Amino acid sequence: MIEQLTIRDERTKFCINAMRACGGAWMGQPVGWLFREEADHANALVELYRATRATHNQREGLLSMIADGTALLAWEIDLGALDPWWLEELDSDEARRLIVLGAQARHVLGRHPLEDVPEEVGDDRFDTSVFEREAEARRTRVRSVA
Repeated sequence: MIEQLTIRDERTKFCINAMRACGGAWMGQPVGWLFREEADHANALVELYRATRATHNQREGLLSMIADGTALLAWEIDLGALDPWWLEELDSDEARRLIVLGAQARHVLGRHPLEDVPEEVGDDRFDTSVFEREAEARRTRVRSVA
């Protein structure tokens, strides 16, 4: 009897072209993708894994939420107990859910949680430091004669 290698994962909709490029044939909903060779099946699984992981932008957003403290407030996850590579293994849908929770927390707080920097006291005098720096830069600039 011939061994049938199949993938029955609805997330293959994100990588249909890759499934076909790996020799997969769509057999309909109950069967999914059918592969003749074990190597093609393995390559298709790798493509499915790659297509369903968190994107680079999602990972950057999650890292910024971890850095500014939003993650602790919004996710209720003990980040110290997690494996450092958990972001790499995070599913795209789960990453999206965590980003939405973090955005809601930031919206409720009105700013990043760790941005509690004291505001400067207003001064009625005109601040000339910007103009002084520009004038100093012009004086020290070396001109080349061409």
